[in-house]
Amino acid sequence: MSAIDPVTTMLKLIPSEHLPDDQRRALEALPMDGCLGKVYLGLEGLPQFKAARTPAENDLMARCGFRAAGDIASMDDAFRKAQAGDWSGTPSIYGLTQTAFDDSLNAPGRHLMSLSVSYAPRHLATGDWTTDDSDAWARHVIGHLTQHVPNLPDILVDYRVATPQDLESTFGIRGGNALHGDVVPSRMFQWRPFAGASDYTTPIDGLYLCSTGTWPANYVSGLSGRNAAIKLDARTDLAPPEMSAMTSERHDPC
Repeated sequence: MSAIDPVTTMLKLIPSEHLPDDQRRALEALPMDGCLGKVYLGLEGLPQFKAARTPAENDLMARCGFRAAGDIASMDDAFRKAQAGDWSGTPSIYGLTQTAFDDSLNAPGRHLMSLSVSYAPRHLATGDWTTDDSDAWARHVIGHLTQHVPNLPDILVDYRVATPQDLESTFGIRGGNALHGDVVPSRMFQWRPFAGASDYTTPIDGLYLCSTGTWPANYVSGLSGRNAAIKLDARTDLAPPEMSAMTSERHDPC
């Protein structure tokens, strides 16, 4: 079972002679460049959300994941800029202050906020991401988030960045795509990760896929691994006789 992204699994881990040429070409043609990066904020106080009407409501909001973005036109503009290798569009931010509900991760009074941000193109129009590019993008994101968290400049202690380029070079994620392939209609349902493999099987007998690159592609939820394990568990031909008997008994509807 492979939790590595499906394209890398099929193209890099399987000897070429075991994969049909037409399937190899199809996999090589799949776009895999990511458009999402990470910004991590070290805070010396709890974020105060502009939308919160009372302190109690702010405490509740701080414990939840939040999304911050512009209108449809600005999101479309940001997407088109990213296609051209430009990160300067209005960011779409998914954030979470983990330490608001788990204080084992921080020192007293300190907090960690994790931001997943679109659009950060894998390839910039100017070339590879530099340290200056990463820093400028982080400040761009922080500036937009401040519109929703007004006290952010007062409590921000430090920040770190992981661009799609960083995700690729540090973790080996193909194209720096955090989702192992974009979650768009043409890459969902029976087409995820690719035609013929939506049931977690592959053309290689006994090889199963279970990363977020498979359906339901829900970040790190464990659902893909569970589904692949159930598929494998049904293979009584791969288990010794005593295991086959246990499997049959466990799934007996009576």
